[in-house]
Amino acid sequence: DDPHASARDFQRTLAQDQVLTAKVLKLANSAYYGYPKEIGTLSEAVVILGVGTIKSLVLALNANQAFSRLTLDGYGLDRGEHWKGSLVCALVARLIAKHGGIKDTEKYFIAGLLHDIGKLLLSPYLMKVQPLIIDCIKKTDVPFDEAERLILGFDHAFIGAELALRWKLPESLRNVIKFHHQPRLASPADRTVVSSVTVADLISYKMKIGAGIDGQTYKEEYEIYKTLGIDKAKIREFIGQVRPM
Repeated sequence: DDPHASARDFQRTLAQDQVLTAKVLKLANSAYYGYPKEIGTLSEAVVILGVGTIKSLVLALNANQAFSRLTLDGYGLDRGEHWKGSLVCALVARLIAKHGGIKDTEKYFIAGLLHDIGKLLLSPYLMKVQPLIIDCIKKTDVPFDEAERLILGFDHAFIGAELALRWKLPESLRNVIKFHHQPRLASPADRTVVSSVTVADLISYKMKIGAGIDGQTYKEEYEIYKTLGIDKAKIREFIGQVRPM
């Protein structure tokens, strides 16, 4: 995000990792992007796809290495399920941004990809109190994140935001992570991206991808759908575009 960095700087940095370069070129030539001419060099990939898209690809590839190997027993997620849910959320968030006429769609992709990083840290500790959280949900009919707060005093969104702060990630991204289950608490400046990730998350749960034991406890945010101009037909369209991936 350095405003003084150039596309050439980006290419030079990326080229130092041959494996990552090969994976980026493979993705750039995939059917998803649909370019008739083969993209053979990083410079072509950056020109054709743009730095923002390439940055998202690099982040997705690295996140895949970290996320896809893990089981999150505290959330009832088998190996790779957290990764699939995060990727679907990222793809839907990008579609929501395009639908809303947002230019920086990659910001939404990255926000969707990283919104649940708190689960990676909290899952091992959650196993100790999981029966209490499930019992709390049954007795009070609250969503999983609220049950976490009632039992632990904090939730996975708070933990994720603290991790993002230590990683020095941008404030807007930290706010997405912190408020993705409570978009109304986000600042007006960040509310659109936070709400978009909230809706993308709900759509991924609707698709039963990355839902685990917590995904079924979250209720549809119909008012947020309305603020983003999304109806049932648009939800079906998003699902149809993402499901082949």
